[in-house]
Amino acid sequence: MYGSDIKKYHHEDDENITCRDCGKIFEFPATEAAFFESKGYPAPIRCRECRPMARASRRKRQREQQELARQQQRSTFSDVLREHLSS
Repeated sequence: MYGSDIKKYHHEDDENITCRDCGKIFEFPATEAAFFESKGYPAPIRCRECRPMARASRRKRQREQQELARQQQRSTFSDVLREHLSS
């Protein structure tokens, strides 16, 4: 089956959620909700299109924070070394 051949079925227990980022309403099927619940995951707050972008943004922030921490550590090490060598 290909995209146009797949029929979308709506179950009465499916939930409609508004994406936090784009405001689009997306369906959270009851079967996915049961899976998420069984794993202890919260329901999604972003649609499938926005999730990868949010993930990439989060990873970029983490890399920037790690680089800042490394720079601060190098600076501190340089200060200690300079102080040690000057005494």
